Amino acid sequence: MRRILFASLLSSSLTLVACGDDGGSGTADARIVGMDAPVECQAEAAYGTPTLADPFAGRDVDTNPESAYFNGSMNTDYDDLTIELYKGFGVFTDTEIIPATVPLTGDEASYDDCGACVMIYANWDRDLETAEMVYIGVGGTLNITQVSPNIQGNLVNVTFEHIVEAADGSFVKAPDNCASSIASVSFDAVVMTDPPQAFAPGPRARAHRRHR
Repeated sequence: MRRILFASLLSSSLTLVACGDDGGSGTADARIVGMDAPVECQAEAAYGTPTLADPFAGRDVDTNPESAYFNGSMNTDYDDLTIELYKGFGVFTDTEIIPATVPLTGDEASYDDCGACVMIYANWDRDLETAEMVYIGVGGTLNITQVSPNIQGNLVNVTFEHIVEAADGSFVKAPDNCASSIASVSFDAVVMTDPPQAFAPGPRARAHRRHR
């Protein structure tokens, strides 16, 4: 299991208790311990068919990379869509990182196990390199049509849930039930090779540190 300091991605650390579910409409009926207020979901409930701004892709090495990613912003709040690819996990357990059609179920819907992870970093702060909430795709399809020289493909009918790090270091659905969706979106960017010591995909190691 991959373990990282997930809290470093978040602009604040909150302890949550579940009180219900608003169906992902924007304000979840979960409450911060010690505060009588609902938790505000930071991703939009539905992004429809966004056009991605500032697309960027990276990998750790040129040939047979261990990890690679694509990133693009879905709106001016910097709700960033990131596709993180990890050799040795999920769909890539027994293969190199290659083009594939990937249902976002099973291992791919778990941040501990996914080889093709579809993420939303809501309200990404480019200076502090923190997100207010992190979501993972738990339904729909990721189509990867190319991994070099570009990372290229599309997403179809993807649903997301807010995740947090549990006490044991695993990643679990947050009790606030914040949810989101993307009807469809295409992605395409030339893959840049980062030095291995600087490359950092995802909450596991930090996809956004790639340096816009």
